[in-house]
Amino acid sequence: MIKHLKKLAPFLKTQRYSFASSSNFNQIEIIHSSIENIHFNLATEEYLFDFCPLSHPILFLWRNDKTVVIGALLNLVIYLILLIRETPKSF
Repeated sequence: MIKHLKKLAPFLKTQRYSFASSSNFNQIEIIHSSIENIHFNLATEEYLFDFCPLSHPILFLWRNDKTVVIGALLNLVIYLILLIRETPKSF
């Protein structure tokens, strides 16, 4: 596990996979959060991005309870139009 995240170890499950590769990266670390709190997960994601050295790729998986996160590159209008089209109509 990333040494910076030792205090959060009870809440984060970490697995590291190694593989043969011609690139500089021959391993990936997958971190899964068991917490469904939006504030915790976004703060952890920001911490990983800002303070953890990137010696290998990291995939951070998390899920929140009753939360919608809108990213900077998400076109909300198009997303809502698609959502409305896919929603079954009830009479």
